[in-house]
Amino acid sequence: MSNLSDEWSFLPDKQRRGRTVTLETTTSLEELKIMVCEDYGVDPNLVTVEFSYEMVNQRGNPPISMSNDRQVSNFVGYAKKDSSTTLCVTFSGTGTGVKEKERVKVDLNKEPCDSSNVEEGEVPDINLGDFAEASREHRDKRKNHVGVDGSGDDGLKSENYGDSEKKEKSEAGNPDFVKKDQLFRSKRVLKATMEIWAMKNNYDFIVTKSTKKWWSIRCKDNTCNWTVRAECVDGSTYFMINKCVGIHSCAPSKKSKFGKMASARTIGKLIQHRFDDASDGPKAKDIMQFMRMEHSCEITYWHAWEAREYAIAAVRGIPDESYAKIPSYLHMIKEANPGTHTHYETKKDGRFMYLFMSFGQSVRGFRSSMRKVIVVDGTFLKNKYKGVLLVATAVDGNSNLYPVAFGVVDSENNESWEWFFRQLNVVIADSKDLAFVSDRNASIAKSIGTVYPRSKHGICIHHLLTNVVKFFSTNPKTEYCQK
Repeated sequence: MSNLSDEWSFLPDKQRRGRTVTLETTTSLEELKIMVCEDYGVDPNLVTVEFSYEMVNQRGNPPISMSNDRQVSNFVGYAKKDSSTTLCVTFSGTGTGVKEKERVKVDLNKEPCDSSNVEEGEVPDINLGDFAEASREHRDKRKNHVGVDGSGDDGLKSENYGDSEKKEKSEAGNPDFVKKDQLFRSKRVLKATMEIWAMKNNYDFIVTKSTKKWWSIRCKDNTCNWTVRAECVDGSTYFMINKCVGIHSCAPSKKSKFGKMASARTIGKLIQHRFDDASDGPKAKDIMQFMRMEHSCEITYWHAWEAREYAIAAVRGIPDESYAKIPSYLHMIKEANPGTHTHYETKKDGRFMYLFMSFGQSVRGFRSSMRKVIVVDGTFLKNKYKGVLLVATAVDGNSNLYPVAFGVVDSENNESWEWFFRQLNVVIADSKDLAFVSDRNASIAKSIGTVYPRSKHGICIHHLLTNVVKFFSTNPKTEYCQK
């Protein structure tokens, strides 16, 4: 860098070349330092790292240095104007192995996979295979392009692992898959990586120490020298391996039929992306097949089932916790939809009992533009806690269904139907011009007579004919009813 010229120049290391990192506005200076150090294979504890960049169209100005988190955030905001921005990094210290300025290319088109703010028991939105540093051989194969956007490591990448296994031997099968000074984004990622590695290679290990600062394991065979010990990097959630004896000395004959099985949590994170849509996702047998084909691992049916339950809970939430959010959810619905009527009831012990919801837009449309005919019915809910969904619908001028109100109750009985109609009566008043249509459910007829005495009630012809055909199927005259 020159102070005598208007040009801001690099002194790049042509052998090390540049790197690509992905940042977001919440990335701290320390996190950026660790990412760059791991990409260049430099120990962050032994070097001083300086970052600077040049403002576009301001060639005569000196470069801007970054020395705190706020300046990193400013740089990210500035860099978002371009698809990528060049950042200069300078290493100084005894353990750098880098004597000249390096260029780091910042890509803001992708969001990084960062677990620095994740507690041990939380479920972060990252892939368990995204550990911080791949082996040097793997980096060379990728032509020195190392990203931290979750797409740079094949060891546990669930989507493309099968293809990479066909092309080259998996890193997990090599003794150097984990090595000294290797960094992992968190203790959880480190544990998951070792679980999958042991399962793939039919080994088992014992955790000898597990604290916030240390995590160490050894081979289950006491005669084997294989061991790994990792230490938390000060001021971060990163774990660095500071001791690694990577070759097993135990005899193959002493290996069990199945090695250590990865936890359901770990497998659940591998398949979590398969439950992102509204479908039910893969079944337990599909998960067993996935682990067998993609990761060369055999797992039991019940272990696959537990992994599936974990993946569903991670993507869609835990039903028990979701019930506690119902009051706030209904409040926000009423805030966003004026005229909406909602009601929520619980039992004496605080457990869910009834729920009613009718949108203001639907009520106003029914009053102004619909025939005063409401069809009511119930259907079973097939979730974990079952129940019945009660609905009140109308028909518009195009013969399309027009929803008026919804209710969730325990079952179709006198109490639940009467409660539903009393809530419906708040938005649709009793009138001699109003008519209800339903099946032959006795609870519906009784509740309408109690809550809507002036309204009329009729039986749906479709349900009536279905019941006639069902109960008089042996009578030859039923064929005329079907016609």
